[in-house]
Amino acid sequence: MYVIRNTMYAKPDCGRELVEKLKAAIPHFEAMGPRNLRLLTDAVATTWTLAVEMEVDSVGTYFDILEGHSKSPGLGEAMQGYTELVTGGRREIFTNRLRFVVKRYWARASRARPFLAERGCAVP
Repeated sequence: MYVIRNTMYAKPDCGRELVEKLKAAIPHFEAMGPRNLRLLTDAVATTWTLAVEMEVDSVGTYFDILEGHSKSPGLGEAMQGYTELVTGGRREIFTNRLRFVVKRYWARASRARPFLAERGCAVP
């Protein structure tokens, strides 16, 4: 599983409009397959910072979503003109390493249980 975070910096006084565009776009993104989409706004970050987080099974899935967004007319309509509202941004891709460790050791349950217990995880 990968967590993708797209961070955008809105132009001064354009943050609310960008939030509205992203809120309208989230249902269209969800229809393409990612899970746990979240729209985050700044609390103590650089002013007018917004982030959209999503979970996908593979990075390839994420790039399929990016390529498929042009095929979704509702998404194109919702995000129309958003580039005039931002000054820049960045994309971060994180992986859940514990999930891979558990998959690797799960076949050897006698080794996995102590490993997980040491890290405070619930052990079946």
